[in-house]
Amino acid sequence: MPAKKKKAKSKKTQSRKRSTGKKTRKKEVKKQRKKVQKKAETIQTATTPTESQTEQLKQNTPSTGEQTQKTSYTKEELQHFKEILLKKRQEILEMLEAHRQSLIESTTQNDKPVGTPYSIHMEYGTETEEREKTMFFIAREEKMLNYIDAALMRIERGTYGVCISCGKLIDKRRLEAVPHTQLCIECKLAQKKKF
Repeated sequence: MPAKKKKAKSKKTQSRKRSTGKKTRKKEVKKQRKKVQKKAETIQTATTPTESQTEQLKQNTPSTGEQTQKTSYTKEELQHFKEILLKKRQEILEMLEAHRQSLIESTTQNDKPVGTPYSIHMEYGTETEEREKTMFFIAREEKMLNYIDAALMRIERGTYGVCISCGKLIDKRRLEAVPHTQLCIECKLAQKKKF
């Protein structure tokens, strides 16, 4: 029988411990709630604008009907960018033609260098290097031409000047400097950081 009494006593002490543990937790929860409530009140008073701040916000906020942010460029602005792109396209076409002529002339040249076999070898090496540079310039100009043609297509579709990454309007100064761009400066910098 003494074993049964011990079990009964231990059950009573366990239930007392549980109930005091619950009371302690409830007190802690109440304290935490009060702290959170005080913080919320402090934040609310700190972030609520004063009358002068509210008045200033009203003055700086556009009235109803005004556009807060441009979503596309006007027809006149698009025409301006189109002229810039067409001018740049013409310049690239002229450079491309000059490089192609240079490449044709260097490959069809039948002049044999005069001198020792070593100097002949050096001349051929230099010519090959010049041809490779010319081919690099041609490839680069063709790539730029594709970018410009794509920009002209975006003007026709009405999507020119809108960043393909974030959807915001690309700054006019950026388009003046790099008229074929598809990214705003923020997205371009973020892209560079990734690589």
